[in-house]
Parts: sequence; C-alpha cells; structure tokens
Amino acid sequence: MSLTTFAESENQTPADFFLHEQREAGEQLLHHQCWCWGRDIWHSEGNLLIRHGFERVAVPKGKDGSNFYRLRIDDAREIALWGFGVLYSNREKGAIFIKRCEFYPKLLNTANIDLPVFKGDQLPPRRIPRSDEEINVAATLNAELIEWILEYESWIEKTCGKSWRKNCLKEWQNTELSPRQIKKGWEKLHENLRKKL
Repeated sequence: MSLTTFAESENQTPADFFLHEQREAGEQLLHHQCWCWGRDIWHSEGNLLIRHGFERVAVPKGKDGSNFYRLRIDDAREIALWGFGVLYSNREKGAIFIKRCEFYPKLLNTANIDLPVFKGDQLPPRRIPRSDEEINVAATLNAELIEWILEYESWIEKTCGKSWRKNCLKEWQNTELSPRQIKKGWEKLHENLRKKL
C-alpha cells in the first residue's frame, strides 16, 4: 500500500485505524526510522543522538541484550530507543512500546519505566489496547511520539543538511523510501491519528 493512500472514512474508529492504514504504513516508516537512528550514531562529527541530548546506556559486560538510548524530553515525557523498538512515556497519560517491525502500540501497565532495559522481555507487561479509552490513550501517545520524530528529523536536517538522511538510506539495502517520503509518511500518519481522536 502506498503511504499516500489512507482511508478517509468518517466511520473509522481508532481501532480500525490501528489495524489497517496506520499499522501497515507505520511498520515501513519505523523500520526505516530505526535504521536512520542507527546511522546517526556513526556520524563523522560524533554521535547525533548524544548531541541531541540522549544518554547511551550500554549492556553490562557478560550480559545479553541491546544497548539503548534514553532521552528525557521534559519532566513528564521520556523516549527510549533500541534496535528492536521504541518506548514513549508520558507520566500524565501512560506509556507505549512499539516493536520495530510490528507497528501496533502496546500499552504498558505503568508510565514510570524502570530503565535500564536491554531486552524486550525486560519491559513491564504490555497489552493491546481494547477499550475505547485504552485505544484513545494509545493513539494519543502514538501521535505524541510521531510529533517528536518529526521534530527530531527537522533538527537532523538543520544540523546536518538534507544530504545526511539521503546518504543514510543509500547505505541500506532494504531502503524503499526516500527521506521526503518518510517525512510525508509520518506527517500523514500523524494527521490521520489526530482525526480519529
């Protein structure tokens, strides 16, 4: 499905949207986004995630798992990035975890995440949102996460120029989208999410 073709039916609920347009497009976008974050670590002028304010947390010696990056956006909001997914927490609303290749925001039982976490199974229990209230919370948090991604990508462009993202994606054999398509895809996803709330 093209990222530019989203159903515009007024009868769709957030649950319908999660199961169809958002999920399919989001999987492709997040897969590309995770690759780009991974390349940002290796920028010639230094780790761009750290320059943006992230803290790198390494797996302790002798332990299995993935290093991760953590950013306290403000007093209420936090984001954590792994190669296998992203966690977004807003202490006033809740927290979601989204797997890299399974774009379905799962609610965590708590918004106060006890980091560090080096494997997905170390995260607090997660559940698929079922009730209207849970779906709206997950959709709201997902929209906030996408807003942050768009802000981060604007910062990347201002800091490194447009060529950095183009070069990041050229290096990846799985690239299906251009930087422009990724940006437009996130914007469209965000717009559609907000319409459903």
